[in-house]
Amino acid sequence: MRIGVDARPFASPTGRGVGHYAEQLVGELIARYPEDTWVLLQTGRRAWRPGSPLRKRNVEVRHVRVPNKLMNASLAMAGRPSLRRLLGPVDAFFMPNLGFLPRLGKTPLVLTVHDLSFERSPELYTRKERLWHAGVRPRRLVGAAGRVITVSVESRRELVRWYGVPSAKVSAVHPGIDPALRSPTAAERRRVRRKYGLPGEYFLYVGAYEPRKNLPRLLDGYQSAKKRGLKADLIMVGPEPPAPWRRRFDVARAAGAKVLGYVPAGDKPGLYGEALATALVSRQEGFGFPPLESLACGTPGLVSPLRIFDETVGPGALRVGSAAAVARELLRLERSPALRRRLAAKGKSRLGRFRWSRAAAGTYRLIKEAAQES
Repeated sequence: MRIGVDARPFASPTGRGVGHYAEQLVGELIARYPEDTWVLLQTGRRAWRPGSPLRKRNVEVRHVRVPNKLMNASLAMAGRPSLRRLLGPVDAFFMPNLGFLPRLGKTPLVLTVHDLSFERSPELYTRKERLWHAGVRPRRLVGAAGRVITVSVESRRELVRWYGVPSAKVSAVHPGIDPALRSPTAAERRRVRRKYGLPGEYFLYVGAYEPRKNLPRLLDGYQSAKKRGLKADLIMVGPEPPAPWRRRFDVARAAGAKVLGYVPAGDKPGLYGEALATALVSRQEGFGFPPLESLACGTPGLVSPLRIFDETVGPGALRVGSAAAVARELLRLERSPALRRRLAAKGKSRLGRFRWSRAAAGTYRLIKEAAQES
């Protein structure tokens, strides 16, 4: 088959879950199915981040060097250029995230929808992000797709309920965890500690600074725990906080929080492995990679009481629904190594279901079904 792929999510901001999902999954598809030709659509000035595994013989890259704003406007208003003009003839077109859709003609579409938080909680998004979703028209995209993939059973349930999509059309296919994420060696631990000047004990946050992540709850709980005797610091992996957040971050830094910025993938096992726990107390999540990555490295989680975390980390994380609960559980985790070991052991038994090989096999089956039915 010749399979078209919307590779535009590869250029999403470094560290974002959607970009990580797209690049890892498509890389696995290309590697596992070399008999097929994978035709990648990219627009804008950059193709993909350095180090991408997608430079393979069975890959054709169609990089349209038109500014994304102009391309999106043309696709939104007229559906042009058509998919055939962009990629040539393909048997199916796979979009690993919502996006502006070219005119498909008779080509079947397979679409991944990560979650519907933009529908349920639009106040968590910026005006620019809300306008983007309005232009993309997610309901129309889902209606145009022959097969829809969600990254969790919870997202599948949500999509069927909110959009009224026939349940037979939607399949939950879990993403994977990078196999390089595993309990770090003593040498890796020492190297990461020296490189980042890590404190003796710390809790870890990995992710973007945006309203969905509910960082005020984490920071308030952390500062409260510090006042009650917490000795561990807080390490935050992600970009420098935006201007509206800086005052709050300055207060957290005074209490011992440290913002590292983005870190190379090779440093993550050491960072996760040395932490007491990894915290992700989001208001909304489609999947949430960090707690699972943390468990793969032997470290438990501290998460909000969302159903998605029951599906992913399960008993490998404590649940917290308020800043007071964050403070209480940070103190309990710090003071009880036995609790941390129990949580990590219970959670690690679940990791086998989150493999990119399984994600690729499930996705490929749905692409093939869509192509055969067209």
